[in-house]
Amino acid sequence: MDNDTPIDNDTVIARLVGFTVAEVERDLIIQTLSRHCGSRTRAACVLGLSVRTLRNKIREYAALGIDVPAPARGETRFLAGEIVSSCAGRAVAPRAVPTLWPQET
Repeated sequence: MDNDTPIDNDTVIARLVGFTVAEVERDLIIQTLSRHCGSRTRAACVLGLSVRTLRNKIREYAALGIDVPAPARGETRFLAGEIVSSCAGRAVAPRAVPTLWPQET
């Protein structure tokens, strides 16, 4: 979904019904990490969590055998800095996020 597509809140909520809050939280955290190229700092900022809390949750997921996006390395990490919104409140228009992990179908 691109940023120009209006979001129908009823549709979003209907898709969440039947899942536990923990499942929704886990998927939100993992998707946010994916979108921000695995950056724990940026994902924590976007989610409104401390980096410590995010790392603790990631540790829990890893203990359950859930794949969590790893931080990007090298040039991709630099590119991610241009893509992601700043925690200082200066939003940057998102560009295409590099695919680092296989997309689920």
